[in-house]
Amino acid sequence: MSLSRFRHIFLILFLLALQLIAAAEAQSRVSYSEEQVKAVFLLNVTHFVTWPDSERSYQEEPFTFCVLGNTRFADELVAVLKGELFFSSRPIVVVVDDPLQLPPCDLLYIDKDVDLKVDEIVDQVGSLSVLTVGDDA
Repeated sequence: MSLSRFRHIFLILFLLALQLIAAAEAQSRVSYSEEQVKAVFLLNVTHFVTWPDSERSYQEEPFTFCVLGNTRFADELVAVLKGELFFSSRPIVVVVDDPLQLPPCDLLYIDKDVDLKVDEIVDQVGSLSVLTVGDDA
């Protein structure tokens, strides 16, 4: 085999290897849905809030995320929060509920598609210590 033919075959194999590496790298890139980004954002927000001691047993009760209006987002939130603890001790739960009968919540997420107006929901929350977050422009 001549030297030029060997170089030609080597160059072809080298270019094929580069193509395989580029294809593998492109497949390894991960894209995140809007719901996943929101879920991670909400988890991170909880670290920058000063949470008041309330009538609920602060150390024993789970930290409760309530979601109104978007079950897909609630599913992503459950996936992101799986295995997480609030301040290293409190388990975290996600509740998808009817806006007319809200359970005690630490963080209330209101989706833009909720039928009730935000004022009505805030009236239901009353004077409770609830961080209310919305998805409305």
